[in-house]
Amino acid sequence: MPALVAAAFLILISFSPACTEEKPAGPALRSRVAAVRDTAPAVSPESWCEVYFNPSEAPRFELPPLAQDATGGGVPVISADRWVWLNLWATWCGPCIREMEVLSRWKENLNRDGVKIDFWFLSLDEEVPVLSQFLQAHKGVPPGKQFRVAAVKDMEAWFKLYKLDSSTAIPIQVLSAPGGKVRCVRVGGLNEVDYRMVRSLLQKP
Repeated sequence: MPALVAAAFLILISFSPACTEEKPAGPALRSRVAAVRDTAPAVSPESWCEVYFNPSEAPRFELPPLAQDATGGGVPVISADRWVWLNLWATWCGPCIREMEVLSRWKENLNRDGVKIDFWFLSLDEEVPVLSQFLQAHKGVPPGKQFRVAAVKDMEAWFKLYKLDSSTAIPIQVLSAPGGKVRCVRVGGLNEVDYRMVRSLLQKP
C-alpha cells in the first residue's frame, strides 16, 4: 500500500500546473517570474493592460534609482513625440529572455506601422558580473537602451506609483505616451497575438 500511495503522489506532482519560475534565493520581488499568459486575447487595447491610465489621470513616467554601471552616461530625455516602452527583466528570468525576440520584432513592426517608440530595458540583476557576462555573450540583447536598478529594495515604492503590488512578478511592461505620461502597465510574458492590441494602444491619441 505505501508503494501505491507514493506512486499516486508522484503522478499528482507530474500533472500539477506550474505558472511561475523561481530563483533559488533572494527577495520575493527578485525571485517571482510571471508565466506567459495563455488566456484568450484581450478584447480592447485597454483590457490588454494590467493597469490602464486615462490621459487626464496618468502619472509621470520615471525610473527608480539606477546603478551607474549600465546607464550609458545618463537617462535619455523623453521626447514629446515618441513613446517609451520600458521592460523590466533579469538574466535569471526565462520568460524575460524569451520575449526579447518578440520585442525585437515588434520594434521593427511598430516603426514600419508609423509608431515612434524607444525601447528601454531595466534589469533587476543585482550581481553585476552576471549581467555583464550575459550582455557580452548576447550582443543586441536586450534590443534597446539598457539600465540596471541600483537596489531591488527600491522597487517597492516605484511599483506603488503605477498601482502595482510589491510582489508583482516580472516581466513587466510600462508604456509611456509621448510627453512622458504612463498609459499602460502590463504584467506577464508577451504573446505574438498581442501585437494588434499593442499597435492599437500605441496609436491612440
